[in-house]
Amino acid sequence: SCCRVRGDVDGSDALDPLDALYLVDYLWRGGPAPTCGEAADVDGSGGMDPLDALYIVDYLWKGGPAPVACP
Repeated sequence: SCCRVRGDVDGSDALDPLDALYLVDYLWRGGPAPTCGEAADVDGSGGMDPLDALYIVDYLWKGGPAPVACP
């Protein structure tokens, strides 16, 4: 598995606001794909979608639940 930190969309080995922006850029603007699709599936639903970006925002700024653990 390439997943080290769930939510680390940009491959920086940390979960930060840039990960949400990276995912939004990929999903809506045709930006580069995440380095590890499994890590970009923040909520563990089985795929990347807009809810993963919202999950990051909720976790970082609103005290929401932490991303699920990597397999």
